[in-house]
Amino acid sequence: MALPKIDELIKQWKKSHSDALRALILALDEAKPLAELQGLETLKIAQVVERLEPFAKAGRANDPRLTHALEPILANVTWSSDGSKPAWRAIFAAVTASGDARFRELNPQFKVRPLMQEWLLSAWKKTIAELPEKTLPRDDDAKWKAALDALPKKKAAPGAKDEAALLADVFARPDDDGPRLVYADFLQERGDPRGEFITLQCGARDEKREKALLKQHEKKWLGALAPVLSKGVEFRRGFPSKGRVNFRAQTDAEKYGVLPEWATFEELEWINAAASSDQRRWTRFIGPNFRNLKVARSPHFTTMLDAKTPWAVEYLAVIVSEPDDLKRFASVAKTLFPKLRTLRILWGLNPGWLTGVPSLGNVTRLELGGSSDVGPMLGPVSATDVKELWFEDVLRFSRDASGKFSVLDFHIDEERTDQRYFLGHALRLPHGYITSFTFGGARKPDNPKVEETLRERVRAKDGADPFAPKKVGELPEIKGWPPMTWLDGTHLLISMQGVALVVDAPKQRVVREFPIDRLLAVRRYEQGKSFLGLQNNAIVCVDADTGTTKFEVTTPWHSSYRLNVSADGKRASSAKGVLIDLEAKQLVPPPRGAREASYRALDDSFWLQWVPAKEQGKPQPYILRRPGVRESVDLERGQGFEGPLEAGGGLIARTSEELLRWDRTTGAVTHSVKMKNELRPPVHLHATEDGSRLAVAETPKRALVLDATDLKVLAAFDVDTNLGGLALSPDGKKLAAIVGAALRVFTIV
Repeated sequence: MALPKIDELIKQWKKSHSDALRALILALDEAKPLAELQGLETLKIAQVVERLEPFAKAGRANDPRLTHALEPILANVTWSSDGSKPAWRAIFAAVTASGDARFRELNPQFKVRPLMQEWLLSAWKKTIAELPEKTLPRDDDAKWKAALDALPKKKAAPGAKDEAALLADVFARPDDDGPRLVYADFLQERGDPRGEFITLQCGARDEKREKALLKQHEKKWLGALAPVLSKGVEFRRGFPSKGRVNFRAQTDAEKYGVLPEWATFEELEWINAAASSDQRRWTRFIGPNFRNLKVARSPHFTTMLDAKTPWAVEYLAVIVSEPDDLKRFASVAKTLFPKLRTLRILWGLNPGWLTGVPSLGNVTRLELGGSSDVGPMLGPVSATDVKELWFEDVLRFSRDASGKFSVLDFHIDEERTDQRYFLGHALRLPHGYITSFTFGGARKPDNPKVEETLRERVRAKDGADPFAPKKVGELPEIKGWPPMTWLDGTHLLISMQGVALVVDAPKQRVVREFPIDRLLAVRRYEQGKSFLGLQNNAIVCVDADTGTTKFEVTTPWHSSYRLNVSADGKRASSAKGVLIDLEAKQLVPPPRGAREASYRALDDSFWLQWVPAKEQGKPQPYILRRPGVRESVDLERGQGFEGPLEAGGGLIARTSEELLRWDRTTGAVTHSVKMKNELRPPVHLHATEDGSRLAVAETPKRALVLDATDLKVLAAFDVDTNLGGLALSPDGKKLAAIVGAALRVFTIV
């Protein structure tokens, strides 16, 4: 029987959209494929547009092969970046021109980021609105079905179908050696050396032979995953099992992240940490094919929480950037992470985020990385049901009989060089908090007095709660540049590592202290009844009497060492575009065009933008920008300054040689004061709440108080050793300064 001609069948299709006719055409298309529709999903955007342009005309588009080619693209969303819109427009135009009502039955969900999803759904709705409601009559189905049945059966390529099925079985049952050995037998029958490799790793090991085979064939055996895997992939039982993945952008995640080969991986680390916050979903992409991982380091945490079926992971290391993520995890941990025993939070955890989180599912060990302060964490974690609390694998706390994390193992390995840092954390714990300690690891601390010092800390003086706010008497040594602010005309708040001190400044006495996570900057709030503290990724409001957190606003990125509060107490701003409405207790959305590195004004009327120089060695200027205004204004002499703040109706910052005041509208320098060429940290620039006066360290040993309107020097103070932080009292008549390791208070006439 002669085969029907496909061109004649296409003509018949235009008259009758018969299901049997469609199947007949697609069967014949395997022998005579329509070249333009082959491999569309693998092409670049411009190539897709070029291929589909001819189908925009109804005569060409009325072809069942077009529907067949576009269905998987619409279902799986091959492209989802903004730059892919031309390809989607070409697809939607071809769908409209096809006149095929079957497209109405697809109902694609377009599960991508919200803005792109909204655009795709809207465009799809308009597209199918132009299609007929129903397919054309199908009276001749029997005729075409008979022709379809008469076609000769196609023979599969020898072994191709079998191999795909065997691999699918391996990926479906990655913990079972059976499918791997069956696949190995299949490969050995064909003379493929990978069969021998799988057999060796699943049975009688011969490491020398395995290494020789892997050296010769590793790249081939990594297959389609090779472009996104770093060197050093470890093979177990014949397949890649441990490695480091580098998804550089959304296109990598979309192309490689959906491959079934990830099923054999047991340990994986995501290594692209440089991506902006809106891209981390893709650079740390984790999907259903990663579900067999037992160890996962740095995957996208929110994506894991959105999953519908459980993960097999036993050790999970993640970045938690939102307090709600931790609460969501706690609510689904037992069902979504049934095997998880160790949870490592890499950085950014705030102790307050654990409030109301009594359980972390089946997690028995919580590990904290980064710069987490030990003291403030012990109490909140004690309220959960975890059994061990580790800080960077050095300080290992377990519970005593009362349930507190007071049993300490100080664990030092040979390669660690930061033992002094962690020892400092342990020694800052309240006297008597540690009930016992041991030394683990490869060596003891270098300083022989460490053990005796820890023993002294173990000896409790009384039975009081060591973390309760209390009067503590004499002021300790204060080193470096601690953040500090006046609460009123007498009391000063000083934030040290893991603790906040409320100090009677004239009497040089600490009246209260309470543990708190590290603060990068502090400012008085509510007339001194509370204060605002800037942490790595949050701004907190803390009661100055009890040390309890009154509210917290999470910031979308790490902040710097700057925190400004408006005179009316309604707004606070920090570096990197952070602006907070303190009444609504939420972030103020940035104006369009503002970048993460921008500095925002307290009244939201402008921001500063740093513009990298195109040529190496050129200055890097700052420019003024305003919402809704395209033109920017150059900030005169605005290169390399530190600590910008608003005061005296202008913008003030310090460069290495000058203290400058700019007009906020024109960007022109209105006043300047010469400084010594010894630029200090930005904590040396401080203004009163009303913006009338300003304090700055002119040199390491000289502090100035100036009028913020004209930069006239009102007072100068010389000291005999280096200055630390500065703070002006609310009325601008007192200047607190850290001189050496002591607190000094100067009166301004």
